Amino acid sequence: MIIGLNVNFQPEGNLTDPQVVNDQQARIAAVQDALLGQMKSFETTLISRFEYIPFLAMEVNSAAFDDLEANPDVISLVEDVPVPPILASSIPIIGVDDAWTAGYEGPGQTIDILDSGVDSSHSFLTGKVVSEACHSSTSGSSTAVCPGSGEEETGSGRGVNCDLSIYGCDHGTHVAGIAVGQNGPNYHGVARESDLIAIQVFSMFTGTDCPIDCSAPTY
Repeated sequence: MIIGLNVNFQPEGNLTDPQVVNDQQARIAAVQDALLGQMKSFETTLISRFEYIPFLAMEVNSAAFDDLEANPDVISLVEDVPVPPILASSIPIIGVDDAWTAGYEGPGQTIDILDSGVDSSHSFLTGKVVSEACHSSTSGSSTAVCPGSGEEETGSGRGVNCDLSIYGCDHGTHVAGIAVGQNGPNYHGVARESDLIAIQVFSMFTGTDCPIDCSAPTY
């Protein structure tokens, strides 16, 4: 559970006096201490104690939950449920829709994506890619994954994603969509009016100097 505490609180960015900041942190700590003391008789596990905001994260059983719900020092209880990140929901969370309304959509800007390459034909990236390159390695047990099997390639189609049968080769396209994607049915990337330079910078390792578990080919 994410437990919100009844503390007179302002974000520290709004406070200019260091003493006021210290006093607020002390109030937060005092209420946290008091609540944790009350919870000792219940089956709980403290996950995180926040220094700058009046919250605690705890694992609690049903009896502890009922006690928290009745506690006047607790103003909110939110179950911490794993939720996969989805572009349509993350855009408003970070305030991008407000930036768009203010006119900040990225026109005239170009973003470089140095990753596993970008599928420029993807419908979410139509017309976005203005330049491409690939820099890959054949050192040791690595194999270059540039489209022409070279170590350095530039030009149209050279920044395409590596073979999708290799784990992770879809990552660059995913990142590019978050950065500049447009024309989704219900969502866009963050800088939806920006262009994109796609640079593939990974190599495939299959030998003993692979940096991670190479039971299967990886980049």
